[in-house]
Amino acid sequence: MLKTLLIYICLLFSSLGYCQQLVYSDIVYGGVTGGGFTTGSSFGSVTCNLKIPQNSKIIKSYLLATRNHLANDITVTLNGNNYEFSNSSIVIDNFISFDNGTIKYDTSSIHLIDITDDIDSSILSYTLTTPMQANQSYGMYSHYYIYIVYENPLLPKLNYYIHINNQDVKPVSTFNINNLNPINN
Repeated sequence: MLKTLLIYICLLFSSLGYCQQLVYSDIVYGGVTGGGFTTGSSFGSVTCNLKIPQNSKIIKSYLLATRNHLANDITVTLNGNNYEFSNSSIVIDNFISFDNGTIKYDTSSIHLIDITDDIDSSILSYTLTTPMQANQSYGMYSHYYIYIVYENPLLPKLNYYIHINNQDVKPVSTFNINNLNPINN
């Protein structure tokens, strides 16, 4: 399940790239959940429902976004909390991205904001609202993902990683994630 989630995250944010940069990893009794958001246009609201078992404690949570080309900074709202995506939130910058097999943007970036303090394990529905993005000819923020790690002593030990692509995207690639930490049961 975890490997599937990691591969999905990498696919979502790198469109078939090779995952290389480790952002975060840990071992916990608990689980990982997440959900993707896209409005299908430059603005709007989207809701996703997540599964977090009762009596769980949030360990770590991130809000990720992709920026195509040189989009202006934006502030999005997630369940009433505002988060600004700007150059200061970039974790990977200046890579080539593809759309339907053709090069679209040569200065794409992936952004990451730690939102751990704003996530409550009892809240299972998240609504992301994005504003109208100015000057879309320079690109826009188009895809978002919320990633939540929770601790729950009733669950088995979990070893999790967040890897993000740091190379240009190719229409066809292979994912190789090596040297994962073993869990001592």
